[in-house]
Amino acid sequence: MGGTVLEADKIFLVTGMRTALPVIDGLDTTPHDTSRTQLDLTELLGHLIVVGGGYIGSEFDQMLARFGSRVTLIQRAGRLLPAENPEISAAVTEGFAAEGITVLTDTACTTVTGRPGQARAGRPARSHGTGQKNRSTPPRPWSTHPS
Repeated sequence: MGGTVLEADKIFLVTGMRTALPVIDGLDTTPHDTSRTQLDLTELLGHLIVVGGGYIGSEFDQMLARFGSRVTLIQRAGRLLPAENPEISAAVTEGFAAEGITVLTDTACTTVTGRPGQARAGRPARSHGTGQKNRSTPPRPWSTHPS
């Protein structure tokens, strides 16, 4: 599809207080962690893809980035922390950009592939550090290429 393919050591699903796995093609056969299981990690990951930009996902993003991992966050909504005031969301997004966290908003993660140490998620709608929502562009799905 001519889009960007992201590769990471692991994909993390941080969908809220209760672990609820979203419907993502390939998730049942692709290694992944949740906000609960990633607390059991004993090694630093080089790069990880985090699906979910609520407060739990955002906390883990920043924590793992500060530990030294490269973090890419995929958020379906138009901004991080959609339950918070837009100003708070914008400030967190700008802080993440300053810390090197890649934030992809208006983006639906629909397919994942891979094996331990080499997970893939596909095509972003856009990447930015402003927290601004592009109202004219609906969320576009990610596509992946088989490994």
